[in-house]
Amino acid sequence: MAEDLPESFVERPAEFDALIRLLRDPEREEPIAMTAALRGAGGYGKTTLARALCHDSGIQEAFDDGILWVTLGENPGDLKLKVLDLVEVLSGERPGYETVEAAASRLAELLADRDILMVVDDVWNAADLAPFLRGGKRCARLVTTRNRSTLPASVRAVDGMPCAARRPCNCSLLGSPAGGDTDRRARSPPRRVARAPEAGERNPAGACGGRREA
Repeated sequence: MAEDLPESFVERPAEFDALIRLLRDPEREEPIAMTAALRGAGGYGKTTLARALCHDSGIQEAFDDGILWVTLGENPGDLKLKVLDLVEVLSGERPGYETVEAAASRLAELLADRDILMVVDDVWNAADLAPFLRGGKRCARLVTTRNRSTLPASVRAVDGMPCAARRPCNCSLLGSPAGGDTDRRARSPPRRVARAPEAGERNPAGACGGRREA
């Protein structure tokens, strides 16, 4: 699962509700296939807000094929390994691909028609984000970043409310449709979150929606 929320967590209902509206159909309670982004200055609490979203029961029910989490950072290291972590979570196998392109293609195949939410946390560069945006016509992405330039040009902005952390913050919510069929198939919801390991961390892969969970 995504990490527990800290005791010092400050709720930001305006931003949280805006993300919910971007990612889940409020009437049919179904996922919306799109890429959404939470943008804000360092220390705003983007990662914590994303974690809160992953723990929301409505999001877990909507994305009943699982929730994936990968953290990049300013220096993400070998992107191929980050992509392969998600491939392993979804397939239970870790192919020996030599390039990030090959790994990203396999990830796109595995996303296919699954109702999955993928969180790509702490993105600093557009090139680092690109491998995680491929495929998955029913997959939604939530990107956290402090830099607008890291996001696809097609995003549409939704103004964020001032932070509730006793100080103003330059933040906004952004979303762009991913397209694809939004019809829903009956599934048994696993309600699990899969997380790719941090650098130097042992891969904690386990079950996720009948597959492996990190």
